[in-house]
Amino acid sequence: MQVTTIIPVHGCLSYLGEAVESALAQTDVSHEIIVVEDGPPDGARARDLLADFASAQVRLIEQDHGGTSVARNKGVAAANGDVIAFLDADDLWEPQKLSLQLAALAEGHGQIIFCGMEEFISPDIASDRAQTLKPRQFPKAISPTTCLLRRVDFEKTGGFEASLFRGEFIEWFARAEKAGLIAYSCEEVLAHRRLHDYNTKQSQKERQAYAQLAAKLLAARRNGK
Repeated sequence: MQVTTIIPVHGCLSYLGEAVESALAQTDVSHEIIVVEDGPPDGARARDLLADFASAQVRLIEQDHGGTSVARNKGVAAANGDVIAFLDADDLWEPQKLSLQLAALAEGHGQIIFCGMEEFISPDIASDRAQTLKPRQFPKAISPTTCLLRRVDFEKTGGFEASLFRGEFIEWFARAEKAGLIAYSCEEVLAHRRLHDYNTKQSQKERQAYAQLAAKLLAARRNGK
C-alpha cells in the first residue's frame, strides 16, 4: 500500500519544515507527501521553504485561502496513494507512525486508524507563557494528525465540509461513523501536538463555539441522526 500524507498550511510556516521532516522519516512505507498551501497570510511562501527538500516524495499545491477543509480535500484529489494520512503543519510524527497504522489496517482492526498523541510546548514560546501551559497526553486521539484510512473509505464520506473553518474534523468523523466506518486506535503514542502562541490563545468565544459543535455532533450520533 502506498500512503499519501497531506499537510495543509496557512501560517505556521516556521514549523512546516519539521513536520515535513517527520513525515519523510517514516520507516518501512511507500510514501508521498503533498503540502497544500492555503493562501499565505504574511507573504511568506511554502515553495521557498520546501526548496530545501530535494525529494521527489514532496509535492506542493497552492490555492487561494479557502480553509483547511478545502485544502485537505484538494490534497486527497491529487493523491497517488491508496491510503491517506493527514498531518497538521505544526505537528510531528514518530518514525514508525505510518508503518504501525498500516499494519493495524491490514490486520482488519478498523477502517479508520488513529493513535496516541501527546502535546509539547514549542521552544519558541516565551518562558513566562510556557510556565502557564500544561501539556496533555491522549491515549486515543481523534484528530487529523493521528488519522489514517484507505482513500476509497475517505471518499465514501464525501470529504470535509468546505463551509466549516472550525470543527471540520469532528463533523467529518461523525459522518464517517454514520457511514459504517469502524475506528481503531493503536496503543502507542505516535504523534505530537505542538502548543504555540496561536493555538493556545484562542478566545473563550472560539473555545465555546468548538465545544458546542462537538456536543451537537455527539448528541446526533447518540440519537442515530
